[in-house]
Amino acid sequence: MGRATTFKGPKGGNLQTVLTYKGFFDIAEVMRFVRSWGEDRDFKFYETVYKNKPDMQGREVEVKSFMEKKINNYVKWTLNTFYHTWDIHKKEVVEKGKRKKKEFGRMKITFFAAIEYDWDNNWDKSPVFAKLHDFFLNKVVNWEKDMVWEDALYYELYKLKEAVAEYLDLYYSG
Repeated sequence: MGRATTFKGPKGGNLQTVLTYKGFFDIAEVMRFVRSWGEDRDFKFYETVYKNKPDMQGREVEVKSFMEKKINNYVKWTLNTFYHTWDIHKKEVVEKGKRKKKEFGRMKITFFAAIEYDWDNNWDKSPVFAKLHDFFLNKVVNWEKDMVWEDALYYELYKLKEAVAEYLDLYYSG
């Protein structure tokens, strides 16, 4: 692996953002939406952890997934998504004149962004190349690293959050 960094956001913390929701949802549909959003932007999607636990107040689900996109032979973006739902139980609703049972509960989605330089380890084959890589990363491409690759990933992360919020109908007009 290359040098992975979870870079600092504008306020100095790691680049992450959180979306909370309480209402009717289907976790599989939300994940399917995130996957299609990423695939539309040439990201490759991977699901790493899926936990489904029964609870006294309902069901609890935890899912970890990430998407990767190789920008060039040197830079790779990663968008990590952690879904945590709890208190999931079925409620009866009337939708389009028909009674249906839908899942109701609480959900917290945490989005993280990371950028990996030299993801195919071309620079770390010898100690001399490792020193040259440090110089290259911190002096030669420093401006491009900060202002192009990391900035674009920052905006991509917030576009994903906004798309999920819109999908869950968290916005209103008026």
